[in-house]
Amino acid sequence: MKLLLFGCAMSWIVCRAGAAEVPCAQLLYMVEVYTLPHEMAYELTSQSSKGPELHARLLESVKAKTATLSKLMLLKSRRDLGATLKQIESYEYPTEFDPPQVVQTLALVDPGPKSATQALPAADPGKEALSPLNAGLGTISTTTPTAFEMRELGDSLEITGSMLENRELTSYKLSSTELMSVVTAGDIPQPVFSSRHLEGTVQLKAGQPAFLGTYSPAKKSGAPNENPGQNASLAFLTARSAPVPKPEELPVVFTYPSLRLTLEIVSMDKYAAHSLMLESLDDVALSNRVAALIDQQQAVRETTLAVRTKPTQRTTVRNADELIAPTEFDPPQVIGNLIIANRELLKDLRAGKQTGIGTPPAMEGGNPNGGFGFITTLSPTAFEMHPLGESAEFEFTETEQGLEVTLGVEMTRLSGTVPYTGIDHPVVETRAFTTSVYAIEGRRVLLGTLNKPLNTGFAASNQLDRIWLAFLRVSAK
Repeated sequence: MKLLLFGCAMSWIVCRAGAAEVPCAQLLYMVEVYTLPHEMAYELTSQSSKGPELHARLLESVKAKTATLSKLMLLKSRRDLGATLKQIESYEYPTEFDPPQVVQTLALVDPGPKSATQALPAADPGKEALSPLNAGLGTISTTTPTAFEMRELGDSLEITGSMLENRELTSYKLSSTELMSVVTAGDIPQPVFSSRHLEGTVQLKAGQPAFLGTYSPAKKSGAPNENPGQNASLAFLTARSAPVPKPEELPVVFTYPSLRLTLEIVSMDKYAAHSLMLESLDDVALSNRVAALIDQQQAVRETTLAVRTKPTQRTTVRNADELIAPTEFDPPQVIGNLIIANRELLKDLRAGKQTGIGTPPAMEGGNPNGGFGFITTLSPTAFEMHPLGESAEFEFTETEQGLEVTLGVEMTRLSGTVPYTGIDHPVVETRAFTTSVYAIEGRRVLLGTLNKPLNTGFAASNQLDRIWLAFLRVSAK
């Protein structure tokens, strides 16, 4: 099998099978994003260089360490069938709030010898000032989030290849979102996001990188922690033919009453994986190279999932822990009337004491009501379960062209939590793709990447820049 580049007469991506030349039934898509100084990016994009020439210059810049490969994503798919890839963190933040509440009637009986008409003494700078609204008793409830929205931090890719009028056209949608900062207005947190988006259609030739466009963070927006302007990013898309080797004899349909499908995920250094991709290896050669890297401890086999199933039956395999987290809440409530008939009791309240009970336990963020229990706590009323682990869905069909496998893979883990009003909201990392490929019994097929989301802006996000390659192995044994 060889990759062929056609001229203007026919520009679609083809495979050679004997003496015949036919369009490839499936393609391996590679997305690369390079980060470089803004002036260098301007110089490169202002020229009339074609995508391959621009890509070659960037590779030289990476070797010279004047540019970096910031993102690498792979996804294999059958022609005319869409495929998706995600490497994100689900960050929840409040969007609607209940305002603070106060008691309707506050009567202080025997508050002290001074009359209400006398001026209050000047505040002692060494002491915490009392609230003029409620005499420092803490009978005001806090601002309570009542509705949340979820923002996906990280990268997503949607891609569909098709042929139209003897041209290989690929529709793509590439998106990235980063949390820049969280600004507090009063006691309301307001996250600031930075998003990038590229969407369009490009004509591809086998193995030739196509320049999609600039993919840089915003500049001069006035947002905290914005990109200062010294860096820019350029995005490229390359499609390579991914022919499925045919056995010497034509396959017989319904040869396999059942098959074992095994998903294998291997991680390695990003630049090592990129070098392998630039060699345009077929799946067999790539699998052998990756196995050698594992033996040399330069790659790690991260996980393996296997299941046996029969044709046309959708089968699921899952290994997961169940995390329960609240999603809806009843806000704190305050009493309707408060009457204090004893001056000593008033002193105890201001000191955060419960007379006769002892000092209340400390609360995160401070005790909102002096420890006296005038305000109810925030009460969760609905919960959601997050499965943390790995899962895969498979379905295969035997055809005269080979085994057609449709699958969806998802890996999830808890990245950390975000506290709001004393309740921790989970931030769940999700890595997933859906695709459909051709396979042959007994051989590994590269499906794509399942990278961890990198530098999303969330404090506990992944910082280890590695590429996770996913392989599918189909076996009758």
